[in-house]
Amino acid sequence: MKVLSFLVISALVAALANANNKGLSCETCLRLADLLRIQLAKLEPEDTTEPTDVLVGEVQPRRRLIHPRSETQIFKTLDGLCDQASERLGEQLGDACKRVIPKHREELEERIYEDGFLHVRDLLCADLAHACTGHELFDSGEL
Repeated sequence: MKVLSFLVISALVAALANANNKGLSCETCLRLADLLRIQLAKLEPEDTTEPTDVLVGEVQPRRRLIHPRSETQIFKTLDGLCDQASERLGEQLGDACKRVIPKHREELEERIYEDGFLHVRDLLCADLAHACTGHELFDSGEL
C-alpha cells in the first residue's frame, strides 16, 4: 500500500512538473543546460587563482582575486542563449528555451554569478524547471 501511494505521489509530482513547464522534457532541458554551460565556460579565464596586487588610496598594496565572470557577461550570455539554441539545436529547442529561461532568469543569474557554471544542469533542470529528477541527472552522467 505504501509503495503504491509513493508511486501515485511520484507520478503526480512528475505530471505537475511537466504541466508547469509545458511539456519540457528532461532531455530537452539538459541540452539547453549543456549549451548554456558551454557559453558560460567561454567567460572563464584560463587561471582564476592568481591574485593581483592593487593600490588602494595611499595604503599598502592589497591582494585581490580576479572575479572571472561579471553579472553583465552572464546577462548577455542568457540574452543570446535562445537564439543560439534555435540556430544550433533547432527551433523546437529554441522555443523551449524561450519558455523556460525567462521564467527562471533572475535565479539563474544570481546562482551562476555566485556558484559558477559547473552545476548548471542540476540548477536549471532539477532545481528550477523541475524537468529532471536526481535519478535522471545521475543516469546522464551529471552527478
